[in-house]
Amino acid sequence: LGFVTSVTAFAPQAFTTSKTSLDAYPTVNGWTADENAFCAGLPGALAPLGDFDPLGFTEDLPVQEIKRFREAEVTHGRVSMLAVI
Repeated sequence: LGFVTSVTAFAPQAFTTSKTSLDAYPTVNGWTADENAFCAGLPGALAPLGDFDPLGFTEDLPVQEIKRFREAEVTHGRVSMLAVI
């Protein structure tokens, strides 16, 4: 009996989730993704430049990929600042 219950713990489960526009992107730290805004509405636009993406890297990317690019940009910036020290 113990073996059967441990085996069923690893069996795949059927998920029935429905995505709506309200729960598609949860609010994280006061920010909710907006697919129609530049860079999904992530904060960080500078006043003189505004929406700066001259090569169009983020034009047809999903929100998760845009967030990954932003995280990589911040990480590389921190490593470069540490390298200067």
